[in-house]
Amino acid sequence: MANNITKKLEKLIIKAVSETIEPLERPFGILLSGGVDSGLLAALAKPDIALTCRFNYKGNYDEFDSSEKIVKHLGLKQEVVEPTKEDFFKYLPEALKMFKPTTHFSLVPLYMLFKRARELGIKTLLSGEGPDEYLGGYSSYTFITHEQKLYDQEELRHYKPLLDRYLGTPKERFARILGKQTSDLFIYSHGQ
Repeated sequence: MANNITKKLEKLIIKAVSETIEPLERPFGILLSGGVDSGLLAALAKPDIALTCRFNYKGNYDEFDSSEKIVKHLGLKQEVVEPTKEDFFKYLPEALKMFKPTTHFSLVPLYMLFKRARELGIKTLLSGEGPDEYLGGYSSYTFITHEQKLYDQEELRHYKPLLDRYLGTPKERFARILGKQTSDLFIYSHGQ
């Protein structure tokens, strides 16, 4: 069943991207972080340019190297914006006007990406933002991943039904994180 759901999800994503880009005038770009969402969108949409933010630190959230690999693999042109601390204070007032109201931590980098796109004559940008949040978000995945490791512990391997009753099935836990009912998830798995 999981394989069937995966195939249906793949078809839905391809159809959604195709219907989104069909009416677009070229050139159009993509905000490419280097993550799975924007990388998949870039592969399916085949934009004319990828705009990426690069921060002057290496850490867990720096996906720049991945964005470079995606761009090279897809043969895309990449434009890199490198926000500084000074840029943050310089562009914050304009970014706040553009994104008002917001609490999003990346409003200044996004503002700078939009500004650079306009300078390049790009009027339409695609973004892979949103699926992480819709699908539970990175922190939420961590909760489910750690809970799921209980099933792999040798001393608990015969207690799957008890773990399911205590924790809920993966589908039930996923639904709880999203604030949904399990019946709301994977509606296409029921042939609808």
